[in-house]
Amino acid sequence: SNSCGYRTRYVSNIIGGIRPYYSTPKKEDEVYSFRTIQRGAHGNEVMLLQSALNIRQNSGFALDASFGPYTESEVKRWQRNHGLYADGICGPKTWPTVLGN
Repeated sequence: SNSCGYRTRYVSNIIGGIRPYYSTPKKEDEVYSFRTIQRGAHGNEVMLLQSALNIRQNSGFALDASFGPYTESEVKRWQRNHGLYADGICGPKTWPTVLGN
């Protein structure tokens, strides 16, 4: 019937169990829907970028959600270290590398 039920059982009554197969997406199927941000931008995406750069390259941001000159220089440093064009703009080629690829 394409439905799932829930029932509590004692461990001694359980003979086996099943789990549906969930395929995991391939790297090329992953979608990053973050907007392109650059110097002058503000908001949650800037704070996410600053937080990720703090973790991944020890940038020392205060997480102010403001894309200023220091954020731009740290993005450029990240881009240089990862073989990307160092323009200081976090877009579709930079986001995936910063977020964990």
